[in-house]
This record gives sequence, structure tokens and C-alpha cells, in this order.
Amino acid sequence: MDWIWYLFCFEGRINRTKYWLAGLIIACWMLFLAGLMALITKIISGAAPGTFGFSIDDIFGLVDPASLRSAAGKLRSGE
Repeated sequence: MDWIWYLFCFEGRINRTKYWLAGLIIACWMLFLAGLMALITKIISGAAPGTFGFSIDDIFGLVDPASLRSAAGKLRSGE
């Protein structure tokens, strides 16, 4: 099966099975990436993945250069 063709082609229609299967695949990828993000957060910051929230401070803490530098410093020093 060519998933790119099914999801992005403008010709014809897809049936419900293919639509829900594509949604299921996307949902599985999202769960996988969320788990990977929780693992990376645990490794870098040492905090339990349950302490990460989706507030503005938590999200920008992941991409803030100062936070990344301090996390890298902790990782190098073995904290």
C-alpha cells in the first residue's frame, strides 16, 4: 500500500476503513513521540516524566538555550 498516495492524493475518495486506519497510524506515532519526549525529558533533566506539563514554561523550557545549556552541564557533571 502506498500511504502517501492515500493520504495526499486529490483523485477519488478513500473509504472509511482506510481513513480510520490512517488515523490509527497517526495516533500511534503521536503516542510513540510523546513517550520518546518523556524519556528525553527524564534523561536530560532528571525529573520524572509525570512532572512535565504542557504549560508555556514547560514547553519553552525544552527549547530555551539557557535551559539546554544547564541541562547539558548537569549531564556532563554526572548530576
